[in-house]
Amino acid sequence: MNESIQKQNNGTSIIEFKVNINAPVTEVFALLTTNEGLEKWFSELEIGKLGTNGYLLFIMTSEEKIKMPIRAFEPNKKLAFEWDKDEVAFELKELPENKTLLTFKEILTTITDHSPRDISGWHICLKKLQAAAEGKVYDFNKATFDTLFNKYQKALNIEK
Repeated sequence: MNESIQKQNNGTSIIEFKVNINAPVTEVFALLTTNEGLEKWFSELEIGKLGTNGYLLFIMTSEEKIKMPIRAFEPNKKLAFEWDKDEVAFELKELPENKTLLTFKEILTTITDHSPRDISGWHICLKKLQAAAEGKVYDFNKATFDTLFNKYQKALNIEK
């Protein structure tokens, strides 16, 4: 996975991960845009209404769900939605031999103490998505999360 963190002049930061996935674009897009797909890599997300004026739901509890409006939707190409005060986007590019390049971007309006945790979580979720698309299982591991968290704390210049 290739990654970058770019701090912008306006105070925002752009987190970007690029993942090569050994699966066709249509299968990867289905993992992003169906409840059956989301269940395989990010079970707290649910499709509310799919499409340009649609939304996703973040499941806090069975009674509490946070509505996250979709900001961009292009079948088999792009899905972007609100993530708290920020935005996350998944862009797909078809590669030869039924492979897909997934580019994930999170635009952070403000860096907080929670930002490294969020980025670490996305890193792991993308690994889970890649594994699900390739018919494998990615085992979550707290030590890996802690290593990622420390790495992103340093990258964002957050004091421990």
